[in-house]
Amino acid sequence: MKSDSKRLLDLLLDESFQRWLSNRCDDHEEKRWVAWLQQSEEHQALYEEARMLWRSASFRTHTAPDPQKLTRALLQSIQPKSLTPSFIDRLLALRFRFPRLRPVMKPALILGTAVILIISFSRLMQNKDWKSLFRSESPYQTVVTEYGQRVHLTFSDGSQIVLNARSTLKYPARWTPNTPRRFELEGEAYFHVASLPEGPQRDFIVLTRDGRIRVTGTRFSVYERGNGTRVVVEEGTVEVSPAGVSGAADSDSVAGVELRENQLVLMQRKNPGLSPIHVNAAPYTTWWQERFILDRTPFVEIARRLEETYGVTIEVHHKPLLTKTLSGAIENTNLDIVLEALARALQASVQRERDRVIFSGPGAF
Repeated sequence: MKSDSKRLLDLLLDESFQRWLSNRCDDHEEKRWVAWLQQSEEHQALYEEARMLWRSASFRTHTAPDPQKLTRALLQSIQPKSLTPSFIDRLLALRFRFPRLRPVMKPALILGTAVILIISFSRLMQNKDWKSLFRSESPYQTVVTEYGQRVHLTFSDGSQIVLNARSTLKYPARWTPNTPRRFELEGEAYFHVASLPEGPQRDFIVLTRDGRIRVTGTRFSVYERGNGTRVVVEEGTVEVSPAGVSGAADSDSVAGVELRENQLVLMQRKNPGLSPIHVNAAPYTTWWQERFILDRTPFVEIARRLEETYGVTIEVHHKPLLTKTLSGAIENTNLDIVLEALARALQASVQRERDRVIFSGPGAF
C-alpha cells in the first residue's frame, strides 16, 4: 500500500484533480471525484490535506524561486535518503508540465516544497507531540477576497461555494462526516449545497450579522454589505431566521420563514419582520458565471455591483440613465467587456480612467 505522503503527491500531480480543485473540470470529472470522496473517510482526510496545501499555495503571490536553487537548498537541509532522484524530477517537472494553467499553477513550487517537508518528516509526525506542533491553532478557516477577486470552494460532501469580491467566509478548518456545516459570511456568496442524510451534516447553516439561513440541499445566493442580508433561492428551499434584538444570529434568532424557488427576502437586525417576494432568481444568482442575467434590472443596481466587485467608482453624468432598466445577458469575463456592453445597451458613452468610470450621454466623449 502506498504511504500517505506518496498518495498525497500523486493526487496533487493528477491533472484531473487539479482541475477539480480549481473548479475547471467537466461534469463527468466532478461526479467521479465526488464519488471518490464518498467512498471512505480516508479519502476525505486525504482530500482535506491536499486541498489545504493547494489553497494555501494558491492564495500566495510570491515570485516563484529558481527550481535548481530550491532543490539544492532543500537537499542541504533535509536528509538525502528522504528524497529520491525520481521524486525530485517529478517536482521540478511541475513547472513545465502544465504551461496553460498559469493562474492555477503559479504556486506549484511552493506547493511542492510543502509536500517535500511533509514527506521528510512523515515519521516524526506519527508522534503525537510532533503532530501538535503542526496543528492549526484555530479550528476555523477564513477566506478573504479583494476587489476583482472571486474564489470557488468545493467541499468533501460535494457542496460548492462561490465567494464574490470583497467578501469574507469563515468555516471549520477540518471537514469530516461529523463536522457541522456552519459558515459565517460577510459580503456575497453563491451556494450549491449537497443534501446529506441525518447526522451532524444534515443542516447547512449560513450566518450573517442579520440572521441565519438553514438548508439541507439547494442553490441560493446571499448578499450582505452592512444594510441587511438579501437571500434569493434558485432551487430548493431554505429557512431564513432574522437575528433577535441582541444581534446574535445563531443563538438569538426569532421565528423564521421558508423561502422557496424564485423567492427573495431581506432580513435586517432592526426589523425582524420577513416578507418574501417572488422574483426571477437569475439576476441575483448568475453574477459568478460567464454571462450575467438581467431582468428589468435598474442601472443604479448594476452600477453598484460593478463598484463592489471591481473596486471602481461609477459616475453618471447623464441623469436619464439613472432611470433606465435592462434585460438580457451580458458577458461577465472582465470589467471592460461589461462596460462596453452596458454602453451599447444604454446608448450611452463610457470612459474609464483607472479606477474611475464615467457614463455620459451619446457622443459625449
